[in-house]
Amino acid sequence: MDRDLSKNMIPNNKPDNVLCEDMKDFFQQKVENIYSDMNDNLVKDNMPDISPDFQGEVWNHFSPINDQEFKEVLSDLNKKECEEDPIPLKLLLQCIDEVKPILMFIVNDSLSLGTFPSELKNALVRPAIKDENGDVNSYKNYRPISNLPFLSKIIEKCVQRQLGKHLECYNLHAEHQSGYRSNHSCETATLRSIMTSSA
Repeated sequence: MDRDLSKNMIPNNKPDNVLCEDMKDFFQQKVENIYSDMNDNLVKDNMPDISPDFQGEVWNHFSPINDQEFKEVLSDLNKKECEEDPIPLKLLLQCIDEVKPILMFIVNDSLSLGTFPSELKNALVRPAIKDENGDVNSYKNYRPISNLPFLSKIIEKCVQRQLGKHLECYNLHAEHQSGYRSNHSCETATLRSIMTSSA
């Protein structure tokens, strides 16, 4: 789907403030339904703290990042603007050498404490239509897209890199997991599914 074509496709039968509240309630209810369908006790009973067969190192902390890792994370990130950013991203990147010590302090403080700054948990959520030929007035034809502050993306990427490395090192990913893995994508998941069904 071309997001540029669909970003202006919204339900057109209600005032903006009513539409915003209705869509928020719809997506919130959807999440609550998922949670209510899950059996917490079943999950807890079948998930031991550590598998008796596990022979690797137990994960217990994140490590601070250095200058080189910060540069790598920065180069990997999508440079999309967010209205929640305190300064325009283009300006931030132009003076990155001057602000890098401050950003690295915030990132490393978050990693060492194991907490995510509350101020960075805010996102701008916009609905994107799944199928531009679908009914624009039906909320089920939309999915929420979150636009996060740039600093939150940096912290998230640092966590993902360290945790991903640990999971790969000890082969802890689910057998068919494609999300959040290097060299895996929707395409590889689809290909695996096709190959499995045709075998």
